[in-house]
Amino acid sequence: MSFQENRTQEEVNQEVTNLLEKRNKDFQDGIMSHIYPENCNISVVDQKGTMELTMTEFMSNPIGIVHGGMLVTIFDTCGGILSRILTENHSITTTDIQTSFLKPVQIGDRVKVEVKMTARGKSILHVTGELLLPDGSIGATASMTYYIFKKPLDKRQFVD
Repeated sequence: MSFQENRTQEEVNQEVTNLLEKRNKDFQDGIMSHIYPENCNISVVDQKGTMELTMTEFMSNPIGIVHGGMLVTIFDTCGGILSRILTENHSITTTDIQTSFLKPVQIGDRVKVEVKMTARGKSILHVTGELLLPDGSIGATASMTYYIFKKPLDKRQFVD
């Protein structure tokens, strides 16, 4: 059953808002505070997630472009939010993420990350994504696998 069959788009939008508010509160001082700034938009529609944000100086590497690790984190964040919505807010964790960097991403670029679920089993969800540069070209791609926990976890528990 798809999430659209049992929830309205408005309900999904509210779930995304709730997740972001909780994450903003939980990660006020860490790296996530640089991914969820006020200029970040995230949506989930038709089993696809989209995230738009502007690359900041904090995200740069020593040669002046966006650090690859930041791009991996952005993919994982967008894929993770999509996975939480598609599993009706089950706890999830990333088990694998593979990223290909195709073009440099510049500081100041407003990028769009698009992710979609490509497969789902009882305990595994597979998501793929693309990072689109301001000119519409693909700057990076990712393939992510998430483990779906059988029961909700709080952030202090790490066992199934």
